[in-house]
Amino acid sequence: MIEEFVVRMLLSVFYFVTGSIKLFSIGGFVRVLQHYRVFPQTLCEVIAYLLPPLEIVVGILLFTQSYYLTVLTIIILLQLFLVYFTFEALREKGHVKNSGIFGATFDVKLSWKIVVLNVLLLVGAGYLMKLAIV
Repeated sequence: MIEEFVVRMLLSVFYFVTGSIKLFSIGGFVRVLQHYRVFPQTLCEVIAYLLPPLEIVVGILLFTQSYYLTVLTIIILLQLFLVYFTFEALREKGHVKNSGIFGATFDVKLSWKIVVLNVLLLVGAGYLMKLAIV
């Protein structure tokens, strides 16, 4: 089915690219995470070192359809997490300037567009999950 292929390719490329970009600026990504004021300093560092490689691996595995249901579950959980934290950061009137979607490499302003993007990624992963378990 062409729709499934397109959604899978978009998600896999998105995760691979964003993870790769964050990997080249771990220190900047730590600072972006700290601005969200959700995690303690040490946990921000751990997340900054673990998330980019996870995103890259998820992108590759989704592309190859390896461990498909597990990868889709990870994406859904990540997107739920991101929807919640970006929504909360915006609700608190913008103490976060950079959304962190590309780490600190590109300054992508946190806005409702980022929340919508995260929801769309969540819907895409949910769509693939539905197709996979039917």
